[in-house]
Amino acid sequence: MKSHHFVAIALASWYLMIPPIKDNRLYDKAPLGKWQIAATLDSADDCKAKQQEFIRQGNQLIVDPSKSVKLVARAELMAQCVDSSDARIHSRLPTF
Repeated sequence: MKSHHFVAIALASWYLMIPPIKDNRLYDKAPLGKWQIAATLDSADDCKAKQQEFIRQGNQLIVDPSKSVKLVARAELMAQCVDSSDARIHSRLPTF
């Protein structure tokens, strides 16, 4: 394997992404390029483990009476693991 292949592998990472929240609204239908990076991880397995943490936390927070806490909980429940090279996260579409 050539040395530039090692560099490409070393730079690969995974993002745990959540939908954007703006003006007390969760934009769950926003294109993935507009989602927020909640964590950057080294592998798909690490990302899946972090996603499970977010889901557990979201399930605990969803019962909170605060609307803003519920928004964050809903976003955490929708968290997705995405390879950092995924073209969908690099698209530039108009902002909300």
